[in-house]
Parts: sequence; structure tokens; C-alpha cells
Amino acid sequence: MRLLVLGILLLLVSACWEQDEVISIENNGHMKWLVIAKPDWEISSVEGVKDDLERYVSQMREAGWSIQAKSGVAKDQDVIVGLSGSLQKVAKKTDFYKIYSVNQASVKIEFLCPIIDDLRLHRFIKIKDSSRAAIKCGDGVQSFRF
Repeated sequence: MRLLVLGILLLLVSACWEQDEVISIENNGHMKWLVIAKPDWEISSVEGVKDDLERYVSQMREAGWSIQAKSGVAKDQDVIVGLSGSLQKVAKKTDFYKIYSVNQASVKIEFLCPIIDDLRLHRFIKIKDSSRAAIKCGDGVQSFRF
């Protein structure tokens, strides 16, 4: 029995969620953010993912983001959320990012790697219309001009 429990714990520790994200920052500091979450369906349930999605959407709404689109949750499907907000008006910190400074022409932001349901979230962030390589959460503070 202990071996079974240990095996399950090791599986959970090694498993993770992945997210691909695309960010567009307009000249006025307004940001559009597309999030494509890829749950590990081998260990995730539809209800669990729905709960995680609702917590995420709730946190981002409380931080001042508008939810532009939200896909439903279905087994073996990616979950898509579209957000938008002014970098000058949204909260400076959530579980997913921390804004260090923002002014009329630039922002310094760090993309964080939170743990969801004991699983580390791996994020790959691409800046739209930029030749910059994709950013991973945990890459430190990033500076963007807009």
C-alpha cells in the first residue's frame, strides 16, 4: 500500500500543466492576453479543471482584467481564455505576474510559475509582432516598450 501511495505521489510531483500565451501590448499600455492552458488529462478531471479555471478567471477579474473569451472545459481539450486590460490600471501582482513598473511608454513585468493543485505551471509566453524568443515563466523581469 505504501508503494502505491508513493508511486502516486511521484506521478503528481512530476506532472505539470503547460500554458502557451500570446501577449499584445498597444501604444497606450492596453494589453491583450490569450492563454491556452493544456491540462495533464491523465491526472486531471473535468470538474477539477473547471474549478481551476473559475479560480483563475475570478483572480484575474479581481485584478482588473476583462475576460474577453473563455472556452468550455472538455476532456482532452485545451482551455482557452482571452483577457484584456490597461497595464496602468490592473493589479500589480497576481499569482501569474508581477508588474515592477509601468509608465506611458514601457512596462517591467515578471511572469510567475504558480503551483495549481500541487502541480507546477509551465508557461511559454510569446509577444505578438516581436522577434523576441518566447519567454518562460521564471525568466525574471522583462522590459517591454509600447
